[in-house]
Amino acid sequence: MFLNKNSSVNIPLNDFLRQGLLEHFGSEIFNKWLSNCIYFARKKTLVIKTEDENVARFINQNLIQEIANFCAIAWPQNNIKPLLCFNNENIIQYSLELNNERTDNVVSIDQFHGHCFDDFITSNENKIAYNLMCSVAGKIKPVFSDGTIIYLNGEPGVGKTHLLKATETYALRYKTKNICYLSAEVFSSKYITAVKENKLFDLRNSLIAYDALLIDDIGFIAHRRSTMEELGSIVSIMLDNQKNVVITTTNQLSAFKEHKRLYNRLLSAIIAPIPHADSDLKYKIAKSIAQKRIPEISDEILVFLSNNLIGGAREIKGALDRIKISLSNIGRLTIPAIKNLIEDLITTGEKGRIYSNDIEMVIDKVGEYYQISICDLKNPRTIKNNKMPRSIAFYLCRKICGLTYCQIAKEFGFSAHASVIHAIKKLEIAIKNNEALLYDTDCITQNIRRSLGYKF
Repeated sequence: MFLNKNSSVNIPLNDFLRQGLLEHFGSEIFNKWLSNCIYFARKKTLVIKTEDENVARFINQNLIQEIANFCAIAWPQNNIKPLLCFNNENIIQYSLELNNERTDNVVSIDQFHGHCFDDFITSNENKIAYNLMCSVAGKIKPVFSDGTIIYLNGEPGVGKTHLLKATETYALRYKTKNICYLSAEVFSSKYITAVKENKLFDLRNSLIAYDALLIDDIGFIAHRRSTMEELGSIVSIMLDNQKNVVITTTNQLSAFKEHKRLYNRLLSAIIAPIPHADSDLKYKIAKSIAQKRIPEISDEILVFLSNNLIGGAREIKGALDRIKISLSNIGRLTIPAIKNLIEDLITTGEKGRIYSNDIEMVIDKVGEYYQISICDLKNPRTIKNNKMPRSIAFYLCRKICGLTYCQIAKEFGFSAHASVIHAIKKLEIAIKNNEALLYDTDCITQNIRRSLGYKF
């Protein structure tokens, strides 16, 4: 959120709130009365500042209550009040508590956050995951018993995070359940802080109090043994208390064998893989996004994008944003013009795009060749004998998968990519002078390419 209730510093209004106000009041009212106002947050106050007397009078007489309703829905736990200012003088601070008026149909908090179930485009392949998360949120009748763990896995961009955030915001909006969403990175940060402050017991109790716990992308912390052990403990307690847990990752289940407590629980999970979007699903996504952003775009162009864009919803949004920004320069929307504009997002060559399962394959084959576990290979704090195999894994992730140094660093849990650059350059020099190392690297490369189905 853009608001920090403990801060006295003015914080600029973010785009999400501006979009929320636009959706709530409509473009006519927003553009005429609200778009030119200056907004900022001060403690528990949303300040609306204007130097136009007519705008101030209109907001005061007609909109201030609606803005207060909007704040109540957008921040239900923070008691945010709007304050209208004209020429640096406060006109009114409106509180719903003082007026005993409240509406539940002002604005959907799902829309405010940009993640709601209605915006998730379903297909036969992702329908199971969608129904499971609707059930967790209380949107539909439960399709599983309490005390269930759900495991969603799939490539980046297939909608895992969207489903988790939609679940949390739906439950918050309609007060169906008490649900907590945490990214794995945030969970890890909370765990480290709790250990430092000797408040691990408080952290555990605060999380197991929820009806459901949603942890996003646990592959990010797979190399952190103590963090994964604590997560395994929390998951076990919640399942024993008939609470639900949802975990998402790009990894296969076998990637967590090293973490026995969590892995044993995952073995009983409802596994719902979300495959990468096919051209039909991409078309539906592109059409849904285009209706809001570029309504004039032709169906022919949408078909072209769905058949040629690599990736999923994120890439489609990126492509449509580029088209929208460059619309005045392009002039008429034609396929050749758009092709030049988004050339780097279009599939090229026979190999196409490498996904995270292929990255896992590279790491797995290196570990298999040197008889090292994936967890040890991806752990930055590992024994000296694992440095060379890990450097080879860096090298092959860049050579075969085409990852950037930053992407490799993130995949292996490094905070900076300088170590990756140094390791790869050092290995490239060593390969030229060491035939045994060259042989090992070639053998692993052949194994990887064969497993990925490359033609030689």
